[in-house]
Amino acid sequence: MTGSPYMTTAEVAEFLGVSKIKLTQDRARNLGISYVRLGRSIRYERATVEAYLKEHTVHATPKAP
Repeated sequence: MTGSPYMTTAEVAEFLGVSKIKLTQDRARNLGISYVRLGRSIRYERATVEAYLKEHTVHATPKAP
């Protein structure tokens, strides 16, 4: 990954540990992470990817005794 504030689909897929196809399917279904379309190119803002992860973090709760 570069120091750019934007990430390619391949970079996001690698960062999240998912396939590029998964991200493409999410875009087609209007699901997942917000993105920017620049002509035929897709870019994800790094801050948006990180915010998405925080929003979808599941915190374990302790079991009742």
